[in-house]
Amino acid sequence: MIKPEKYVEFDDRTEFLSLLPKNSICAELGVLRAGFSYYILKDTSPKKLYLVDPYWKSYGENFYWNKKSTWESFGYAVETIKKYDINKCSTFVIDTDINFLEDLSDNVFDWIYLDSTHTYEDTLKELEVIKLKVKEEGLICGHDYTDNPKNRHAGVTKAIIEWLLKNKEYKLYLRDNYTQWIIKKR
Repeated sequence: MIKPEKYVEFDDRTEFLSLLPKNSICAELGVLRAGFSYYILKDTSPKKLYLVDPYWKSYGENFYWNKKSTWESFGYAVETIKKYDINKCSTFVIDTDINFLEDLSDNVFDWIYLDSTHTYEDTLKELEVIKLKVKEEGLICGHDYTDNPKNRHAGVTKAIIEWLLKNKEYKLYLRDNYTQWIIKKR
């Protein structure tokens, strides 16, 4: 197990956002119904926010884990963002995060928040691409880092640990009590 430099206890999951740079270029990979996206807008005041989720392109009519309609979830997300994106800084991208990121130049983002498929294989691939897309001082962060190997999201943790062991120039900077995490360069 890799120990983070810092461990923080928050009263609410959204307090994590106070650690991220404001007025930045950022992306949320895995949007679902935009529940967390709303707080990203409110608490970080991004210059540009990409909201990336494949919805029906990858999952068909319904998400496999909760059986909710991908179309209804997207519609709900759009309405949420329309209502709260007063600076008109957000863009929805209906595609896999890998496809989206690979089409961009390197060193674009101040931070990226990863909360997508939660599988080991996908998370490992995502980290490899994300490291190219964040700026030198940029942050790679996300959700669902768990110490429980039986947890359904344990693949995230396994991928992060393996990736950090291979990419020694990065460190697990922070974890919190809501399973969120930040990776940054040493």
